[in-house]
Amino acid sequence: MKKWQILLFCFSFLLAQCSLLATSPKAPISELPTAEQIQPRTLGAKWKSDAFFVQGLLTARMGVTTEEVIATKVIDGVTCYQIEITNDYRTAEQRAANEPMESGSVTYFWEYHNRNGSYDFSDYDTIDKSISPKSLDEFNLTLPYPVKSGFRYQSSSGKDWKILSTGAKVKTSIGVYECVVYQLTEMDAENPEDSSRFRFYMTPGVGLVAFEWDEYINGRFSTWLREVLVGFDLNEAETTSKTSEKPE
Repeated sequence: MKKWQILLFCFSFLLAQCSLLATSPKAPISELPTAEQIQPRTLGAKWKSDAFFVQGLLTARMGVTTEEVIATKVIDGVTCYQIEITNDYRTAEQRAANEPMESGSVTYFWEYHNRNGSYDFSDYDTIDKSISPKSLDEFNLTLPYPVKSGFRYQSSSGKDWKILSTGAKVKTSIGVYECVVYQLTEMDAENPEDSSRFRFYMTPGVGLVAFEWDEYINGRFSTWLREVLVGFDLNEAETTSKTSEKPE
């Protein structure tokens, strides 16, 4: 499978696979205003990011990733949001010719928030066919917030997370954002070259500002893919500082 095809599945299930150990979604629930959410969600909200292949100091644009909240559902008294992620890595010529995207280019997951952070339920096993959670017990805490720099935690599958920073500055075409950086490391002891490392740059009230994927080559990690936010719309009535688009 090509690297870019693997990426199609990354956002829809990477976070949802990596729940905190000994953390239960039965914690006291209090829905937060979007400005305080590490990944804000409102029905109809959209985020768009440019994806780049990275090789040393060189980068090449791969395509566009669009994230949209397409539905809501109240479960156990809590509003949950269904997210659709579209990875469009067609060339300009392919888009102009209206060629279809690769199978698996559209994936889904569900999410809700409380004062512990962001909880996810992913249907990554049923690509191109959405499934729906029936209980909050099916969700896992994936992005704890608030957190402190240096905090470490483990996923239910034993994968290692670390908070690299709580104030990293990320410059984008639509502004500079202060981000919490969540890093996930997946080491493969039997096949080290299959090891990977992922960084999620999250800004409260905005969401995912940047994403980086490292591969393990010759005994060290090196970034091969980067995605950067170029526009978002939280679709709220109070639109001040809630909508931002890349200048034409």
